[in-house]
Amino acid sequence: DTGNYSYNRDAWWEYFKSPLAQNTVVVDGVSPWPAAACRRWLPPAYCAVEAGTAAHVGAGGTRLGEAWHSGYPRLPSPLRHRRQIRLYPPQGLVIIDLLEGAGTHTAEIFFHLGPGRAELDGDLVRLVSEDGLRPAWIWLSSDLPLTVDLVEGWVATAYGQKEPGQVVRVRLEGDVPGCVQTAVSLDPGWIQRIRSGKLESLDAAIKA
Repeated sequence: DTGNYSYNRDAWWEYFKSPLAQNTVVVDGVSPWPAAACRRWLPPAYCAVEAGTAAHVGAGGTRLGEAWHSGYPRLPSPLRHRRQIRLYPPQGLVIIDLLEGAGTHTAEIFFHLGPGRAELDGDLVRLVSEDGLRPAWIWLSSDLPLTVDLVEGWVATAYGQKEPGQVVRVRLEGDVPGCVQTAVSLDPGWIQRIRSGKLESLDAAIKA
Protein backbone atom coordinates (compact mmCIF):
# COMPACT_ATOMS: atom_id res chain seq x y z
CA ASP A 1 0.00 0.00 0.00
CA THR A 2 1.52 3.33 -1.04
CA GLY A 3 -0.46 5.16 1.63
CA ASN A 4 -2.86 8.10 1.80
CA TYR A 5 -1.03 11.32 1.02
CA SER A 6 -3.91 13.80 1.04
CA TYR A 7 -7.67 14.23 1.27
CA ASN A 8 -7.53 17.35 -0.92
CA ARG A 9 -8.45 16.86 -4.57
CA ASP A 10 -5.17 17.81 -6.24
CA ALA A 11 -2.57 16.19 -8.49
CA TRP A 12 -1.06 14.16 -5.65
CA TRP A 13 -4.48 12.96 -4.50
CA GLU A 14 -5.12 11.87 -8.10
CA TYR A 15 -1.84 9.92 -8.19
CA PHE A 16 -2.23 8.08 -4.88
CA LYS A 17 -5.84 7.14 -5.66
CA SER A 18 -5.07 6.07 -9.21
CA PRO A 19 -4.21 2.49 -10.23
CA LEU A 20 -0.67 3.71 -10.97
CA ALA A 21 -0.09 3.79 -7.20
CA GLN A 22 -1.61 0.32 -6.60
CA ASN A 23 -0.39 -3.22 -7.12
CA THR A 24 -2.86 -3.91 -9.90
CA VAL A 25 -3.49 -4.05 -13.65
CA VAL A 26 -4.33 -1.08 -15.89
CA VAL A 27 -5.91 -1.98 -19.24
CA ASP A 28 -5.73 0.32 -22.29
CA GLY A 29 -4.63 3.18 -20.04
CA VAL A 30 -8.08 3.28 -18.39
CA SER A 31 -8.60 3.29 -14.63
CA PRO A 32 -10.93 0.54 -13.38
CA TRP A 33 -12.32 3.00 -10.82
CA PRO A 34 -12.67 6.57 -12.23
CA ALA A 35 -12.88 9.07 -9.38
CA ALA A 36 -15.93 11.34 -9.15
CA ALA A 37 -14.93 13.14 -5.93
CA CYS A 38 -12.74 12.66 -2.92
CA ARG A 39 -13.23 9.07 -1.68
CA ARG A 40 -16.01 8.48 -4.25
CA TRP A 41 -15.83 6.51 -7.50
CA LEU A 42 -18.00 6.62 -10.62
CA PRO A 43 -19.09 4.12 -11.72
CA PRO A 44 -18.31 1.74 -8.85
CA ALA A 45 -16.36 -1.39 -9.79
CA TYR A 46 -17.77 -4.58 -8.34
CA CYS A 47 -15.21 -6.95 -6.81
CA ALA A 48 -15.80 -10.54 -5.75
CA VAL A 49 -13.84 -13.40 -4.21
CA GLU A 50 -14.60 -16.70 -5.89
CA ALA A 51 -16.61 -18.93 -3.57
CA GLY A 52 -14.63 -21.80 -2.13
CA THR A 53 -11.22 -20.62 -3.32
CA ALA A 54 -9.96 -18.60 -0.36
CA ALA A 55 -8.85 -21.69 1.58
CA HIS A 56 -8.53 -24.16 -1.31
CA VAL A 57 -5.71 -26.68 -1.03
CA GLY A 58 -4.53 -27.85 -4.43
CA ALA A 59 -1.85 -30.10 -5.82
CA GLY A 60 1.46 -29.90 -3.99
CA GLY A 61 -0.10 -28.26 -0.95
CA THR A 62 -0.63 -24.90 -2.69
CA ARG A 63 -3.26 -22.57 -1.27
CA LEU A 64 -5.36 -20.61 -3.71
CA GLY A 65 -7.10 -17.26 -3.38
CA GLU A 66 -8.94 -15.81 -6.37
CA ALA A 67 -10.92 -12.63 -7.04
CA TRP A 68 -12.11 -10.51 -9.97
CA HIS A 69 -13.58 -7.06 -10.56
CA SER A 70 -15.95 -5.45 -13.05
CA GLY A 71 -13.95 -2.32 -13.77
CA TYR A 72 -13.60 -2.84 -17.53
CA PRO A 73 -17.03 -3.56 -19.04
CA ARG A 74 -17.05 -0.04 -20.53
CA LEU A 75 -14.12 -0.70 -22.87
CA PRO A 76 -14.95 -1.02 -26.59
CA SER A 77 -13.91 -4.68 -26.20
CA PRO A 78 -14.96 -5.45 -22.61
CA LEU A 79 -12.85 -7.72 -20.45
CA ARG A 80 -12.52 -8.93 -16.87
CA HIS A 81 -9.39 -8.90 -14.71
CA ARG A 82 -9.09 -11.96 -12.50
CA ARG A 83 -6.21 -12.52 -10.03
CA GLN A 84 -5.13 -15.80 -8.45
CA ILE A 85 -2.72 -16.07 -5.52
CA ARG A 86 -0.96 -19.41 -5.05
CA LEU A 87 1.21 -20.10 -2.02
CA TYR A 88 3.97 -22.70 -2.06
CA PRO A 89 5.17 -22.72 1.56
CA PRO A 90 7.92 -22.28 2.43
CA GLN A 91 9.37 -21.49 -1.01
CA GLY A 92 7.25 -18.55 -2.17
CA LEU A 93 4.11 -17.49 -3.98
CA VAL A 94 2.83 -17.06 -7.53
CA ILE A 95 0.43 -14.32 -8.69
CA ILE A 96 -1.52 -15.10 -11.86
CA ASP A 97 -3.28 -12.17 -13.55
CA LEU A 98 -5.86 -13.29 -16.10
CA LEU A 99 -7.38 -10.99 -18.71
CA GLU A 100 -10.62 -12.59 -19.88
CA GLY A 101 -12.49 -11.33 -22.92
CA ALA A 102 -11.70 -10.68 -26.57
CA GLY A 103 -9.95 -8.17 -28.80
CA THR A 104 -6.51 -6.58 -28.77
CA HIS A 105 -5.51 -4.74 -25.61
CA THR A 106 -2.53 -3.20 -23.89
CA ALA A 107 -1.99 -3.66 -20.17
CA GLU A 108 0.37 -2.54 -17.44
CA ILE A 109 0.89 -4.26 -14.09
CA PHE A 110 2.51 -2.40 -11.20
CA PHE A 111 4.27 -3.87 -8.17
CA HIS A 112 5.41 -1.26 -5.64
CA LEU A 113 8.54 -2.30 -3.77
CA GLY A 114 9.60 -1.64 -0.20
CA PRO A 115 12.79 0.12 0.94
CA GLY A 116 15.98 -1.25 -0.52
CA ARG A 117 17.51 -1.70 -3.96
CA ALA A 118 16.06 -3.43 -7.01
CA GLU A 119 18.11 -4.82 -9.90
CA LEU A 120 16.57 -5.85 -13.21
CA ASP A 121 17.91 -8.60 -15.47
CA GLY A 122 15.47 -9.19 -18.32
CA ASP A 123 12.37 -10.80 -16.81
CA LEU A 124 14.01 -11.26 -13.37
CA VAL A 125 14.06 -8.69 -10.54
CA ARG A 126 16.42 -9.03 -7.56
CA LEU A 127 15.46 -7.13 -4.40
CA VAL A 128 18.05 -6.29 -1.76
CA SER A 129 16.87 -4.95 1.59
CA GLU A 130 18.38 -1.87 3.22
CA ASP A 131 20.35 -4.05 5.65
CA GLY A 132 21.78 -6.07 2.76
CA LEU A 133 20.55 -9.39 4.13
CA ARG A 134 18.86 -12.20 2.20
CA PRO A 135 17.55 -10.90 -1.15
CA ALA A 136 14.19 -11.66 -2.71
CA TRP A 137 13.50 -12.55 -6.33
CA ILE A 138 10.63 -11.78 -8.71
CA TRP A 139 10.25 -13.54 -12.06
CA LEU A 140 7.62 -12.51 -14.60
CA SER A 141 6.30 -14.37 -17.63
CA SER A 142 3.29 -14.20 -19.95
CA ASP A 143 1.70 -15.87 -22.94
CA LEU A 144 1.53 -12.34 -24.47
CA PRO A 145 4.55 -10.24 -25.53
CA LEU A 146 5.93 -8.76 -22.31
CA THR A 147 8.50 -6.19 -21.20
CA VAL A 148 9.61 -5.43 -17.63
CA ASP A 149 11.25 -2.26 -16.33
CA LEU A 150 11.87 -0.40 -13.08
CA VAL A 151 10.29 3.05 -12.75
CA GLU A 152 10.04 5.63 -9.99
CA GLY A 153 6.90 5.81 -7.89
CA TRP A 154 5.93 7.44 -4.63
CA VAL A 155 5.10 6.24 -1.13
CA ALA A 156 3.18 8.30 1.42
CA THR A 157 5.05 7.70 4.67
CA ALA A 158 2.54 9.84 6.60
CA TYR A 159 -0.27 12.25 5.81
CA GLY A 160 1.20 15.03 3.67
CA GLN A 161 4.60 13.32 3.45
CA LYS A 162 5.96 11.30 0.53
CA GLU A 163 9.21 9.82 -0.67
CA PRO A 164 10.34 8.14 -3.90
CA GLY A 165 9.99 4.39 -4.28
CA GLN A 166 10.81 1.80 -6.90
CA VAL A 167 8.09 0.12 -8.95
CA VAL A 168 8.21 -2.95 -11.17
CA ARG A 169 6.20 -2.12 -14.29
CA VAL A 170 5.11 -4.92 -16.62
CA ARG A 171 3.83 -4.01 -20.07
CA LEU A 172 2.08 -6.35 -22.49
CA GLU A 173 0.03 -6.12 -25.66
CA GLY A 174 -1.89 -8.67 -27.67
CA ASP A 175 -5.13 -10.52 -28.17
CA VAL A 176 -6.88 -11.66 -25.01
CA PRO A 177 -7.57 -13.91 -23.24
CA GLY A 178 -4.07 -13.92 -21.78
CA CYS A 179 -2.28 -14.02 -18.48
CA VAL A 180 0.84 -12.93 -16.59
CA GLN A 181 2.56 -15.08 -13.98
CA THR A 182 4.60 -13.39 -11.22
CA ALA A 183 6.68 -15.64 -8.94
CA VAL A 184 8.12 -14.23 -5.70
CA SER A 185 10.62 -16.04 -3.47
CA LEU A 186 13.64 -15.75 -1.21
CA ASP A 187 15.01 -18.90 -2.85
CA PRO A 188 16.68 -18.32 -6.25
CA GLY A 189 16.74 -22.08 -6.83
CA TRP A 190 12.94 -22.24 -6.60
CA ILE A 191 12.64 -19.36 -9.05
CA GLN A 192 14.93 -21.21 -11.45
CA ARG A 193 12.75 -24.33 -11.20
CA ILE A 194 9.74 -22.28 -12.25
CA ARG A 195 11.67 -20.61 -15.09
CA SER A 196 12.72 -24.02 -16.41
CA GLY A 197 9.17 -25.41 -16.18
CA LYS A 198 9.91 -27.91 -13.42
CA LEU A 199 7.25 -26.71 -10.96
CA GLU A 200 4.02 -26.59 -12.97
CA SER A 201 3.22 -25.08 -16.33
CA LEU A 202 1.36 -21.83 -16.75
CA ASP A 203 -1.60 -23.62 -18.34
CA ALA A 204 -1.74 -26.13 -15.50
CA ALA A 205 -1.71 -23.32 -12.93
CA ILE A 206 -4.69 -21.67 -14.64
CA LYS A 207 -6.75 -24.84 -15.10
CA ALA A 208 -6.12 -26.38 -11.66
